[in-house]
Amino acid sequence: MLDSSTIDGMALSEYRRWASAVWSLLERSAVLDGDGDALSVIAGLRGSTALLRVGPGGPVREAFDPAAPPTSSAKGIIFAHGEVTSALRRAEKLLAAHAPAHLVLPDVLSALQLASALALWPLYAHATLAFADALLAMNLPYKADEEVARVWEQLGAVDVARGALIRAKAYAAMAMDVDEKDDDEEEDEKDGKEAPSPAALMAQAARYADLALERAGPLRMRGVHNDARVLRSMLADVAGLPFPRDKAAEMPPPNGTERARRVGEVVRLVGIRVSEGWK
Repeated sequence: MLDSSTIDGMALSEYRRWASAVWSLLERSAVLDGDGDALSVIAGLRGSTALLRVGPGGPVREAFDPAAPPTSSAKGIIFAHGEVTSALRRAEKLLAAHAPAHLVLPDVLSALQLASALALWPLYAHATLAFADALLAMNLPYKADEEVARVWEQLGAVDVARGALIRAKAYAAMAMDVDEKDDDEEEDEKDGKEAPSPAALMAQAARYADLALERAGPLRMRGVHNDARVLRSMLADVAGLPFPRDKAAEMPPPNGTERARRVGEVVRLVGIRVSEGWK
């Protein structure tokens, strides 16, 4: 998007759309990297997204930003889409902080119910992953895997990486629990079927961990990549499953701060040229 063939001769309306897309992509990359410093720099450099003018002299319209917290309109109405994304943000922060499941579930279940009622299926799939994460925290790996499997075909690229990590953790937990002969309710849900062997469950966990590594790397999902790497290394040690050295390397720390500054300078200079009419 920073190539000269894209930028040259851009009109003012095109520049605004281009700048908005550039900052959104940069912000998304920083979020996936978990780079708080870069997010702070981006917030300081990018322009306000509260209003968007559709063209020179055109009408001013409110721009809907799905990443922004829900706000009331002039009539006190809160967008339902914003309610779902806000609930998911709260739930994911609690999950990242390893909060007890009873604190996470109200937001997750609220997001699931509202997303389903409004047919917001991408958000519904995302909320299902948060629900599966909470089930893992409750030591219910069978249930967690079932939930992810239910929406597996609807997951986007980012959610596939996260979903694969959840399924890898679930299968690893199943492998560790399969020899326990207690009256756990998850055992009752197998309808008398013979449980898979620990080796088979470990192999399945390794396949999903490899998928998480494969998808998380290009997307710079550092947290998912490193969690999958640690799990995969553990499976290699415990089950003797080969783990190539190129996959065992930890993803380096993000360098988004400097990249954000460079992009900000490009956006500023292009804005100057656009305002001058490319003279």
